Amino acid sequence: MWTTLLVRIGASDDPGRWQALSRRMIRDVESAAAIGRFPAARVRVAPFVVGGSVMAALRSSTEHPMSGADRDELMLAVLMALGLVDSDARAVLERAHQALT
Repeated sequence: MWTTLLVRIGASDDPGRWQALSRRMIRDVESAAAIGRFPAARVRVAPFVVGGSVMAALRSSTEHPMSGADRDELMLAVLMALGLVDSDARAVLERAHQALT
């Protein structure tokens, strides 16, 4: 149900929905860029990198659910697309796993 809702928001013609999500992503990446975590130039493309990746994964999961390993690989790929090196992306992933347990 949540997957369908998020895919519909992402595919919506209503720019307000996308702008609200985009502002939040930009804010988070700006905060990370301010402390040197991501290159500042990535702030402008973050909504497209993150949003596009998440929407594609959600859309795909309605037909072919992703395994935990596949979700981890997606998260690593997005973090590296935003500018983290592999070891830093894996450290973020590990912290995320620890926070969820």
